[in-house]
Amino acid sequence: LQGHGGHLVLFEQLRHAAAGAALQGAYGNVNVRDAVLVGVPSVAGVIAGAALQQHVAQRKLSLAFSIVLLALAGELVVK
Repeated sequence: LQGHGGHLVLFEQLRHAAAGAALQGAYGNVNVRDAVLVGVPSVAGVIAGAALQQHVAQRKLSLAFSIVLLALAGELVVK
């Protein structure tokens, strides 16, 4: 399924996410507007992150991801 630069895979994931959000929105389980507000910018984040990881050392990426996970864990503990 992988096309040029993984675009086909990203498209398929978007298609499935949109279908799921629409279906669950019809059931009243998901606010479709909120799903769009979260989903659309996340696509830009995925594309930017994929491009960035090609130019950053793996050790730095692992360290940055560890910091993000620790921050999220700390937020969960505080709540």
